[in-house]
Amino acid sequence: MKNKGMPISERQFAKRAGLSRTTLSLLKKGKLNPTVKTLERLSNAAGQNFAIQRFPKNSTLDSRYSTPVVSWLVVNEGFESWKIHFFEFLDEVRRSKDSRLLFVPPSPNLDVRLKSLLAAMVLEICNECDWEAPTWAEEEPSLKHPWFPSNSDALKASALLESPLRFKLKNIFVLENFMRRV
Repeated sequence: MKNKGMPISERQFAKRAGLSRTTLSLLKKGKLNPTVKTLERLSNAAGQNFAIQRFPKNSTLDSRYSTPVVSWLVVNEGFESWKIHFFEFLDEVRRSKDSRLLFVPPSPNLDVRLKSLLAAMVLEICNECDWEAPTWAEEEPSLKHPWFPSNSDALKASALLESPLRFKLKNIFVLENFMRRV
């Protein structure tokens, strides 16, 4: 557990969450099932948002491709892994045609460039599908400096011209076919 960069003890974290140290220990060991209220307390104590998303039993939605899960994978696997995870996310959203994959914000630990890129992709998908855009994507700030995800100097001029509006508004420049998949 950390407190502004400094580790905190299990006892301090339990106190912050309003739980006994024994309860926290049992939860960590998987010997106690938490209630929704307990999960919310733990999230708040860790400085994280807490959300529950419900899906019908017969839903074919694959939540492994939701914005928080995809961003978490990128955080854990490294910056360069965004390409595979973001495009698998795009494929799943288009396959399922289910906007619920978009509405929970990405991990706060995701690199700011990738948060803006994911927001631009989500805004573009919502426009394409005529869905209401999630607040987090609309409110994700533009990057302070232009970013060209291709990292190719030869493509920068084309990206400046071709980049879709929602990407330009986030100060991200991609080629016109960025959102197209085979």
